[in-house]
Amino acid sequence: CALDFVAGAVQSLNESARTAGRADLPGVVQYMPCFACKDADEARRSAKRAVGEMLPAYWALGERLPAARKALLLGSHIAEAEFAGAVARLKSGEAAEVVLDDRYVSAFALAGTAEDCRVQAAAFAEIGVSELALTISGPSFAADMEYIGKVFARQSHS
Repeated sequence: CALDFVAGAVQSLNESARTAGRADLPGVVQYMPCFACKDADEARRSAKRAVGEMLPAYWALGERLPAARKALLLGSHIAEAEFAGAVARLKSGEAAEVVLDDRYVSAFALAGTAEDCRVQAAAFAEIGVSELALTISGPSFAADMEYIGKVFARQSHS
């Protein structure tokens, strides 16, 4: 889900915890695919391919469950008709790099240089996400993990 949806969900969760009289607010884990490499454009292309693989399944779920569709759209800055059109094009076999623009990447992945991804991850921390579980994949996932890990570790020691 996009950052705006997650922010609303975290706020609702925390308000519910306070109403229930809980002193400690619950931890919130957000799962995100992450594509970090020194070539930010390549990272975004990789993210588009991954998001393009996921969208048809999430859209199908949204067809059965209106709340799932709302969660998918809220904060994505993508109109429902645009989303439906993109999914149809993906299903017909068009390449995700052609079909999806950067709004899809921004809504459903962290992508760019390691520093770009660190900034994007920090936005989730700012809204109350206590743990960000990153999925790093691709042909050079081990090197990409090492690359992003060094930047994140350097920032946490500053």
